[in-house]
This record gives sequence, structure tokens and C-alpha cells, in this order.
Amino acid sequence: MKMTSSDWTSDWKPDTRNREARRCSIPFSFRTVFVARLQTPAKSKIHGTTTHIQFLTLIVRHDTNTTHPCKISTSFSRVDMFSKFCNLDLIFKSDKKEQKMPEEVGKSKEQFKAMIDAARTNPNAVSAMIPGRLTASDKEASSWQADVRRAVFDPQIVFSMILDGEHGHEAAIDCYTSDHFILFSNQRTFDTDNGDSPPARMMIWNGESNLGSIFYNLFNFGLPVSLGLISSLIPGLMKKSQYHDITYDCVAIYILPKWDPEKGEFEKDTWMETGVEPDDLEDRYALSFTLCNGKSVRSKDNEQSTNGRGGKKGDDLTITFYEVHGNKFYRDEEGTLKARHCFLSEYDDLEQSKDVFGKDLPEPDNAIRVAFKSFLEKNKIECFTDVADFDKGIKQFKEQFELCRGVAPTRETSSLT
Repeated sequence: MKMTSSDWTSDWKPDTRNREARRCSIPFSFRTVFVARLQTPAKSKIHGTTTHIQFLTLIVRHDTNTTHPCKISTSFSRVDMFSKFCNLDLIFKSDKKEQKMPEEVGKSKEQFKAMIDAARTNPNAVSAMIPGRLTASDKEASSWQADVRRAVFDPQIVFSMILDGEHGHEAAIDCYTSDHFILFSNQRTFDTDNGDSPPARMMIWNGESNLGSIFYNLFNFGLPVSLGLISSLIPGLMKKSQYHDITYDCVAIYILPKWDPEKGEFEKDTWMETGVEPDDLEDRYALSFTLCNGKSVRSKDNEQSTNGRGGKKGDDLTITFYEVHGNKFYRDEEGTLKARHCFLSEYDDLEQSKDVFGKDLPEPDNAIRVAFKSFLEKNKIECFTDVADFDKGIKQFKEQFELCRGVAPTRETSSLT
């Protein structure tokens, strides 16, 4: 059956008096898109996220004035698909005069990026850092800094579990702050196969709705993606490399001062001198520095890798690198301090200054690596980075897991074999 203009528009008649319908404006006419492209028969059913990608491809092709026919297959009815679009959690506004400074820095892509970059290049960053590992004393007599350590480490426990590809991907979505921009600036030169990994620097919106996020990211960043879509790829990719025995060692946490969006700079902080808990801790951000360790099996030959880590398919590998996570604090219904991610950057080691192409790392990425390295050296903190110490890292992770959650890790809650 062929869809015509009348087929599509007769089922949906917006009420212009409705506030939400008036606010739902897009840079070009959706009616034009559907008239031009929905005149081909649907030949198969595509469910879930794949349907969204097909749907978005249709729009992109029209927007670039491509005249090639575009086939779309969907399991949604015409009314259902359009109603899903009209109920997006993030409404697009064409009238920029109506836009105001958001109350939260995470809802402004310009402000959020400015804050993260300022944090990473802050010359006083080291003075605002605390050790990241939980201690026995944290368990006996909890302090506000122990609460920070638990809040930061808990989502890392989740990632150490799901990255083996055996625990689904839904838990990863809950580890990220919703209704917030998410920034990625990965510098690591190798993947779980030790193959080349190019730098990945991007920002996306993470809204309440998966489809809403995809639309927003398409129109604002040219990327038809969402955290739901990205995380759904994790199980397949990780199973391919048989990634397992993944551990995290959070060694440092940098508590950011409060951000002033009007001045575009951090406010003066005092907790470092007094040791007193900031009265707005649950509204703060923090950057954490963590060693990630794990085992994998090379899934394909990559002897020609630029990074110098290539080898033969079937090689047993130890994958060791550092991560910087951006954490946004909040309190749950019981008043417990919690954290969700909003930023991620990865490094080969403490010394990395160039990406896989031999280019210098961006200044903010290099500056925060140097700052965390300085903190570790100043406090004589070392990690189990040697292959011979891998089992020591597992023992340490088990201890940190129990100090954080009060129970020992199991096969259901970790990737440990």
C-alpha cells in the first residue's frame, strides 16, 4: 500500500490552542517530509530503536535534498508514530527570543561545556581533590567525604558488571544524569581488542525519552543517537572480545566549586581550608579518576595497529587504562548522597599526551590528566597496572565493592569469573 499526503495528515489534526502543540516546532516541515518520502510500500517490520533510525534516515535524506527513493518499514501505526514525536520530553523552539538561561548548567550545552573545560584547566584543581578509595574507617564512622566516595564508586560498580556483555545494558542508562547534556572526550588509543581507537569527542542530550533524545541530537549535533541506543550496542561489542574480570579503582575525586553561569566562572570555594561539608553538596559536580582493568581475547588479527598493541586473533589480553568521570550529585528519597555520570574521558596511562594519530591531546584533556597524576604522586597513591598484579587488583576491587554496598560481589552483580 502506498502512503499519500492525505493518508498521513488525515489521521492527525493538531489543536493550535494546545500549548504543547504550539511549542512543537521544527526547522523544516514534517508534512513535506512525509509527502515526499512515505510513498513506498512497507515490506518488513522493524521494531524498537531500529525503527527510529529508519525514521530518522528518512528525514535526513529529505533535508539534504536527496531525490533517491527512501523505503521505510515500521511496526507503528501512523498516528502512534506521530504522537510519540509530539510527546517528546524536550520541546524544540523556533523562536530563540523565548529562550532563557536555564536554571541548571546541565541544560545549557554552552554553559556545561564551559564548566567542564574550566574545571579541567583549573590551576587549583589538585587542592580540591580527595582520595577516592573507601577505607575501613569509612565503614566504621561515615563522614561526608566517605559519602562522596560511595556515591561516586557505586555507578562504577554497575559499569564493571555490564561491560562483560552478559548483564544487559539498561543499568548503564540509569547511571547517567537525565535531562542533562552528556560530554564525551575519549583519548584512549586502543579498544578491548587492543586495536586502534580514534579519539571520540562529542556532546549529546540525554532526555527522559529515548526518541526525544535522538531527535534533539540529530537536529542540534547531526547525530541520530541517544544513550539508550549507544548502550544497546555494548553487549554485542563486549561479548565479541570476551571482556571479563573488569575492575575499577577510583583513586581521586575532584569536587568542583559552584558554577556562576552569569560570569562563566567558578565561585570561590572554602571547604578545602575548613574541611566542612559544602552546604550545597547535593547540587555539586565532581570529576573522578579511576583505573579500569580487565581481561579479553583478541577477536581478530590486527597486527598492523598504529598504537603498537596489535597481534593475532585469539591472544589473551589485559586491558588497562584510566577514566575521568563527570559526576552530578543528588540525594535519594532517604537523603543518601548519590551520583550519576555526565562526562567521560579515557586515557592509555598517566603519561599519554597524544592520540592514536599522533596529535596532541586537547588542552583540557591533557591538563586534567596532569592534575590527577600530580595528586597521586603527592599522596603516594599507586594502582595495580602491571599484568603480574592483576589478581591483586581483583582483591582490592572486592574490598571496595563491599565497603561501598555492604555485600560481597557475585556473578550476578559483577563480571568476575
